[in-house]
Amino acid sequence: MGNTAGVQPEQGEVNTSQPGEEGTENKDYFKKIFRSGNREESDKDKLKDKKDMKKKQSCATICIKFLYIALGIITILLSIATIAVTVATGVATKIYSSDMSGRLVAMILLAVTAAITLCVTIYSSIAIFRKQSRPVHVAAVALVIIAIIQAVICGVSVRVTAEDEFNLTRSLTESFHLSKEDSPRHVRIWATTQYDLSCCGVFGPEDYRPPRLPTYFSPDVPISCCPSYEPDRSELVQERSRELCKSKREYYNVGCKSLVLDCFRETATVVLSICITLMLFEIMEAVLGSFISREQTNKVASLKGAEEGAPEKPKRQKEDSDQTKSKVTAAKVKSPDETEPAKIKTPAVNKPSQKP
Repeated sequence: MGNTAGVQPEQGEVNTSQPGEEGTENKDYFKKIFRSGNREESDKDKLKDKKDMKKKQSCATICIKFLYIALGIITILLSIATIAVTVATGVATKIYSSDMSGRLVAMILLAVTAAITLCVTIYSSIAIFRKQSRPVHVAAVALVIIAIIQAVICGVSVRVTAEDEFNLTRSLTESFHLSKEDSPRHVRIWATTQYDLSCCGVFGPEDYRPPRLPTYFSPDVPISCCPSYEPDRSELVQERSRELCKSKREYYNVGCKSLVLDCFRETATVVLSICITLMLFEIMEAVLGSFISREQTNKVASLKGAEEGAPEKPKRQKEDSDQTKSKVTAAKVKSPDETEPAKIKTPAVNKPSQKP
């Protein structure tokens, strides 16, 4: 019994030393695992924050792209309206006056720039859908240049000046005299003008009065000066209506000169307003296009940088995971004989034997 009592303390000493060392090793090991777990959690939080930021940026980019497309649609409609108005104004200028060549050239240039704007806007919208940054940037620069050209043309040639009014009045007078001489082209022009504007002559119906006709007789106005004029009716019926209109003095008493000048001023105002609106939308679209192209360029650069730095990151993660796995397997492989003495308490070893 004494021998057994002497052996037990030696075993207790061995057992108390081994579990302590093993406990410290386990504590250090679990601390490392805990630290690595915290590091992984912090990395996950950072990745989550980055993903949230990317989602927010992507939502903002999508909204900007939708706004760009909406501006593009409005710009296309304004370009079509500009082409229609400038072509109509140019045709009217060519019909009534051959001296207003500068105004006619201005209308042609505005129509051409509007057509270029139409093509550039469609090109940039397609580039947005294809996620191409360079065409959008080129389109932004082109739109700014076109807006500057349109501003110069509108400031120089669209406005109706006093010289334009004088030239137009002279051209109207010459055209009127040619129509009185039965020139087919000018007869048609004045018939259409008097019918559309409800006017008669250049300054009034007295322009149709022959020089030797007394004033108590009605002037020899054409049927186009009468409210009963209908272009589709036969000449016989038109002549009867004209005589009736002359006898009753139902013809228009307003000259066409003031009305034609008013039409030219109104068309100039319409052209200016549409062109100014078009220029504003071109500048807005150019600003948005430059922003979108810059964002897409930065995104491509970041993706390239991520692809270049991607091989090193997985390598480190693989090494860390391999180390963690080896530690976990080493902890699991330990035998029950090594882990059992950890359960023995130190005070039990120092108790003396009560048996004799």
